[in-house]
Amino acid sequence: MSGIDIQRLEALTHDYADFDTRKSGLATALGGVMALIMSLHVFSHATRMLLGPWWHLQAILIFLMPLLWLPLKQLLFHWLYRGLGPVRALQDAAHEQRKWRWIFAIALFLMTFQTLALLGFVSGYAGVLQRPETIPQLPARLPSLWRSWLWVAVLPWLYLLVAPWWIKGVEEARAYLVLVGQGVIWIAFGFNQVGANIGRATKGWLLPVFLGIQIGVFIWALRTIRRGWREHRGYRSLLLSLTPEEERP
Repeated sequence: MSGIDIQRLEALTHDYADFDTRKSGLATALGGVMALIMSLHVFSHATRMLLGPWWHLQAILIFLMPLLWLPLKQLLFHWLYRGLGPVRALQDAAHEQRKWRWIFAIALFLMTFQTLALLGFVSGYAGVLQRPETIPQLPARLPSLWRSWLWVAVLPWLYLLVAPWWIKGVEEARAYLVLVGQGVIWIAFGFNQVGANIGRATKGWLLPVFLGIQIGVFIWALRTIRRGWREHRGYRSLLLSLTPEEERP
């Protein structure tokens, strides 16, 4: 083997290790597909009466979509991208810093949501204490809303706790942030639907913001699917380059 061949093999091995450590290929594209599904969920409310109880199951799956993506993308990665076994690239401090910045952004976003939810609860409770005469005006089914409170209180923490363990690269962290953002939006929307309504003034500007976010996520999802497919094709070409000619299909 000549020096040129050794250098070429070294470069290909480095690229393979970099992919194995930091990229996901079709697993990243899967995140785009799931974000796309979460965006299109807005149209499911038009068929809510037709779906009946199944609509609630669909809503729960939408809430859990970020948590479902993490094991699914891991399974997909191990199924598709273990042609030459696990390899670890050299530590890249800059890449690790970028990844943890995205994880920090996820944590900051979720903590902000939880803080706003807590402040809203405290404000409502304080209002009732200051005006006890408003107690009869509270909906009679208020105690039955505990399940909605459970989603608001618990699920964002689950989103956050699993992130450091399951996110391996910047691309995955970015995709997870979008999925988590979608999950939080739909949790808040579902909570509002069951009766914990926000003020009319807030609804006036919230709807355009919501639609704008969904359009942005739709565009991002299409770009991410394309990027993941491009990573997948690059990996297949890389694997073919590292495979001896007599073993190629």
